Order: sequence, then structure tokens, then C-alpha cells
Amino acid sequence: MDHELCWRLEALYTAAWPPLRHETIGDWLLKFAPGVSRRANSASPLVARVRDVDASIEDCAQRYREAGMPALFRILSVLDPAAGALLERLGYKPEGETVNLYARIDETRAKRDEAVTVEAR
Repeated sequence: MDHELCWRLEALYTAAWPPLRHETIGDWLLKFAPGVSRRANSASPLVARVRDVDASIEDCAQRYREAGMPALFRILSVLDPAAGALLERLGYKPEGETVNLYARIDETRAKRDEAVTVEAR
């Protein structure tokens, strides 16, 4: 796994779909927006090894409580397992999963999927 690429993609995802409001607590980027989008209303790690995991998770959860929102934490595959383990011990449960696929443009070839039909309305 290319960890550097994963972190670059994370930055691009946030830039491509920025939250209406955000703040940083420790090594977490907290995102806030109206609606129910998990991506726009969750805490994302900014580094692989989150410093002061216990306190930073509690501080993030407090900010979401103050905003009247559930605390959702994105746990990336490149994140040190300590953060995920602590969230599990605190009673947080996985509730969604995202898989990001990528390929080098110069190594891909478009192929028509016969099972997909596009029609004008």
C-alpha cells in the first residue's frame, strides 16, 4: 500500500468536497455541514499516528455534542490501529465503509459495460 498516495488522496477528497465549516482538534480535522453526509460530518485523521489519542477523541466528541451531532470518526487503513482500538473500547461501532479505487490514467483503458444503458430523458 502506498501510504503517501493515501494521504494525498485524503487531502484531495477534502478539497473536492469541502465541509461548510471545519476545525482542527489535535491531529483530527472535524467537519460540519447540514444534512446526514458522513463525509461532511465526521472527524478525519490528519496523520497516521494520532498524538494524545484519548484526549483528542474526547475533545472531538465534545465538539460534536456541542453542535448537536453524533461523533463519527473516519478510520483509514493507513491509520495507526491505536485510534480505532480506543474508539472500539469507548463503544463506537463501525457503521459504514468506503473503498477508494485508483489507477494510473496512462495504464487504464475504457471498456464498455454491456450491462449498463444510458438513455436521454
